[in-house]
Amino acid sequence: MDEFEKYQDAIAESAKKIITPLLKKNKKELGAVFENFIFGFNGPSTIEPKLTAEESFFGKLFYGYTEILQSLEMLEDIVFFIGRYPFHKTRISRERYLRFNLEAWLSESYILQERLERYLKTIERLYRKDSNARNIKPVLKSIKETINQTFANVNDIRNRHIHQYRLKDNKLDRLDTIGLLANNWKEEEEEIRRLFKLLHISEYRKTRKFWKKQLNENNINIRLLFNNYFGKLSIIIFDKNTMALKYPDNFQGAVPCP
Repeated sequence: MDEFEKYQDAIAESAKKIITPLLKKNKKELGAVFENFIFGFNGPSTIEPKLTAEESFFGKLFYGYTEILQSLEMLEDIVFFIGRYPFHKTRISRERYLRFNLEAWLSESYILQERLERYLKTIERLYRKDSNARNIKPVLKSIKETINQTFANVNDIRNRHIHQYRLKDNKLDRLDTIGLLANNWKEEEEEIRRLFKLLHISEYRKTRKFWKKQLNENNINIRLLFNNYFGKLSIIIFDKNTMALKYPDNFQGAVPCP
């Protein structure tokens, strides 16, 4: 089990101990909200239960973690999407679908980086009154530096993409041109069009394979980052022997707001 998985397990165990009693306590209100949401009834669609200090503290940790997890899942989903083209006999070309997913990956990677850094700020604020705060701060700073190093190349591509409005890549640009040629020959030039269509499919597969491999490697590196990231956070947040949640040692019910 890697460090990210250990963190996931520790968060899940803490959730069972903290969230389960909260759900039971607000069972009636939650039932009404769920019914309204599912069937579109008029009435409250959310509840705002009174939280104990411990519940509020854990809620901040849990919410930031789930945001990060959702971004990781989206990045990995995009690699899956790239491997399949579901729009045969539509106006959505293969190259546009590929470009769309690449740009979506770049966008989601930015969201992930922002969420990783925001989570560090949340933890710094939650533990700022802990007696060990002066040792926690440099650890969080070193994690942030690792994040920036991991995303450096991606940020360079994304920044150029944002300024140019479209992702610039020779393989994609060439594929765009071949696709244009494959679909713009007159009927009497059917033989030429057929050849370009074959070339288009061949080049599309090569380009897709290249980018799928590239993004998959990026996702692997992000998971390696997660091991470093959550491994260091785990020392701050959980007891190393029991993996129970560690509150700041002067925790008395006042949880700082991030």
